[in-house]
Amino acid sequence: MIERLCYVYGVVRPALETSTAPQGIDGGDVSVIAGDGVAALATSVSAEDYAPDRVEALTADVEWVSERATAHDRIIRLSKMGLQHARRLPTIFPA
Repeated sequence: MIERLCYVYGVVRPALETSTAPQGIDGGDVSVIAGDGVAALATSVSAEDYAPDRVEALTADVEWVSERATAHDRIIRLSKMGLQHARRLPTIFPA
């Protein structure tokens, strides 16, 4: 069973520094997951908390959505210098 997922804020340059980044979604650390010349700016989240059926149900809760949208925007604004492609909505992948 998958326990953690990667909440992806956007695509960034692999050398983007995150040591001074504010906390991300659900208070998690923000990290760069580097690949072949490209990287994802991401936070590890609970697979249970972000299961598709749970997220679908919680999208009706304005406070829940607002907290995550604010955190998402805060990270996107921080990373503008190294951001290559921002995600308007989160993309969540198995960790």
